[in-house]
Amino acid sequence: MIFCPDGAVSSAIGSAFATYGTGRIVKRFRMSPWTNELSHTIRAGDFHTDGNVSTFPPFYTTMQCEQEDPGAPEYAEQRVAYLPHVLERLASGNSEDIQTLKFLTEFDAAMAHERSSSLWRGRLVQNGEIRYHPHSLRLASKRLGEQSPTIESAIATIHRVALETSIPFHTRPGDTVMVSNRTALALPRRLSVRFTKFPTEFDSRSLFILHLKDPSK
Repeated sequence: MIFCPDGAVSSAIGSAFATYGTGRIVKRFRMSPWTNELSHTIRAGDFHTDGNVSTFPPFYTTMQCEQEDPGAPEYAEQRVAYLPHVLERLASGNSEDIQTLKFLTEFDAAMAHERSSSLWRGRLVQNGEIRYHPHSLRLASKRLGEQSPTIESAIATIHRVALETSIPFHTRPGDTVMVSNRTALALPRRLSVRFTKFPTEFDSRSLFILHLKDPSK
């Protein structure tokens, strides 16, 4: 399953992989009821892109399901919203939608990294590409002491519009999804666990994540 512009697959094959730690190119995420870490929590997530504070965010995100959520299909629905559809809906919407479009395309925003002091500033949407994560926006706002109701209003509007224009799907073990990290927003919905021995042993969803770099960088 692929959520990318035409030609993305052929260009992605020639891309280098992002590495983590000691040269690993694959991350494994196993969801847990005992963490608030964004990559492992079972709580519903936000529409977002990956690596939003990086100098060069990943070009594509590839996700392979290792273990299906024990509560599927009632749980673990995923969604992908294509950026042009989101922008088109905002442009034809009400005054709040128009203001959110301006927030994305005309004003500089700040995003911060959860585990470091890294900070990024710039337009969230430029040249038809987006970098965006509500958690990073809120974290930067808090660190900089720039609390603004505009951010919360924009986040809520983007979530609503992305939900309306997104494609829902589920993955089973072995299923692989490739998402453009520049022109799409991904959403992980609420997950579940099945305890086999409370509180330490449980079944939960697990994923392998692979990021491909921008081949031009």
